[in-house]
Amino acid sequence: MGKVINGYWGGYVVDSIADRMLDPTGGSSFLEIIGGHHLSALFQALGTSFKHLSATTSIQYPTATVIDDESLKPTGRELENTLADNVAVNGEFKSGALFTIGLSSGRPPSPNGRNQYLLIIDGTKGSLKLESDKPFPGPHVRDARIYLNGEKMAVDGAGGLSTNIQNLWQAYAAGHDEEYPSLDDAVILRRALADIERSAQEGRRVYCQ
Repeated sequence: MGKVINGYWGGYVVDSIADRMLDPTGGSSFLEIIGGHHLSALFQALGTSFKHLSATTSIQYPTATVIDDESLKPTGRELENTLADNVAVNGEFKSGALFTIGLSSGRPPSPNGRNQYLLIIDGTKGSLKLESDKPFPGPHVRDARIYLNGEKMAVDGAGGLSTNIQNLWQAYAAGHDEEYPSLDDAVILRRALADIERSAQEGRRVYCQ
């Protein structure tokens, strides 16, 4: 099974953006990119954001191997990784629902169906599950398998990242403000990411704006 890490960003970074990805001020950390995209989709889907949270982060890959952008083979260069590559968060949404979130980097694609993405939402009338075993997972990038109360569901208009972007621009052009993230949503997201970092650094619960 290899080293247990609770699970591309972990031990490997691509050459063209390697330095920026490992720069704390570069805006391209694992939490900001992977966490940010997933949280944005989650906030938009649920119509709510964090009320309070407690976070723990760790560095499972203290050294990152730089790989070529095209061949994905090691270039021979290695960089020190000082940014968290695994994140665990739990707390409460403003809606009153509780949540537990785990973000793990360094999961290579696997032919045996190893889950790369799993989202479970429980409500009073049922349970919704999204899952994917594809690399770079998440419903904003790839179409996940969707199950409602254990039954696999077909989704009309599914088409991955390009279709999602197209739908957002169409909603914007049509003036359907509730269907795409706004600048206010971006501010809420950036505050949530900062609260996660602050909670992890200070080792305490953080109450969010």
